Amino acid sequence: RPPGKLDRATQTIPKRVRRHIFQRDAGCCQTPGCRSTLGLEIHHIIAREAGGTHDPSNLTLRCDSCHRAHHDGLLTISGTAPHAITTTRSSDPADRSADATTADATAAGV
Repeated sequence: RPPGKLDRATQTIPKRVRRHIFQRDAGCCQTPGCRSTLGLEIHHIIAREAGGTHDPSNLTLRCDSCHRAHHDGLLTISGTAPHAITTTRSSDPADRSADATTADATAAGV
């Protein structure tokens, strides 16, 4: 996405809801350990395509890097914002493949 261009889902979030999310989340990425205040985006916890809404309980503020990591499968974001949200870091995809191979070999008695 070009700099300064909002994605389609972000464009449809009402301005008053966007302001509320930025204020509620203190203008910081909500990924534990990140706290970035740059390149912030509003993330739908339940995607619009899966029936998610623009309700504030389904929206969380993430920096571009953490938001991208989620969509790349490296972060899992679930629950309801702001107090019952869970963010889990996944291992590197190569590590998951190695873990699966190790588990398969162990199960096969190798």
